[in-house]
Amino acid sequence: MKSKKVKILLVDDVQANLLALEALLAENNRTFYWANNGEEALGLAYRNEFALIILDVQMPEMDGFELANILKSKNRTQQVPIIFVTASRFNTGDVLQGYNEGAVDYLFKPLNNHITQSKVNAFIDLFLQRKFIEEMNNQLDEKNKELKSSNIALEDFANIVSHDLKEPLRTISTFLDLLYRKNKDKLDKDSLEFIDLCTNSAARLDTLIKALRSYASVGYRNVDKQMVDLNDSVKIIREQLRQKINERKAKIKIINPLPIVLVNEVQFHQLFQNIIIHCIAIL
Repeated sequence: MKSKKVKILLVDDVQANLLALEALLAENNRTFYWANNGEEALGLAYRNEFALIILDVQMPEMDGFELANILKSKNRTQQVPIIFVTASRFNTGDVLQGYNEGAVDYLFKPLNNHITQSKVNAFIDLFLQRKFIEEMNNQLDEKNKELKSSNIALEDFANIVSHDLKEPLRTISTFLDLLYRKNKDKLDKDSLEFIDLCTNSAARLDTLIKALRSYASVGYRNVDKQMVDLNDSVKIIREQLRQKINERKAKIKIINPLPIVLVNEVQFHQLFQNIIIHCIAIL
């Protein structure tokens, strides 16, 4: 995870304490803000996004407890972790009050350098992880918006294509039917078979157009499935590809009966057909 610059607010009415604390915690990825009282701290907290607030309990006018209570009552600052700094003479009741006012941890004077650095590092890491997750979520939202826009475009395209294809397909089907009706007694067996093959192919194309429109509308997850006998699928494909098979002198044999499976018939038919076409092409 790429390191980002984080802001830390130090609040203490003693300037020397602020200087010493910043010197202890200073790192390249950190920017420190100082406040000498509660009012200054509130102003800074409202204008900046802090990863952490380190707050002295004993301050004149507005003590640390009061300041923490206000910070936790505001939407902008209520999620910012607060570490109280206090004298070790504080009793359990004082510590509990601090937690009730919104503290997430305590540091006791005189500060232990290692403990202070470890606690601050842990909260900074948590902040960076949260920002990373927020960034990933924002990117995911953007991708979802792009995907939604692409799906709309795909659906529009599928509607236009299906509409434009249906008219010539309807014409082909109509004239094939007329050709058959008017000439069925005059045509030989091969010619009738060719008409039948063309009619079946036209019907298949109509099914594909409907499937394209349906797929663009509802997406892959909602495509209808049904029990399909793969033996029948191979027979249909063999008829549709008869010319290619004959040209390549290929043979398609079903050695063992194929299963009946729950699939989308159109998609699986296309898959089988593409596999067979590829196999024929490499002969």
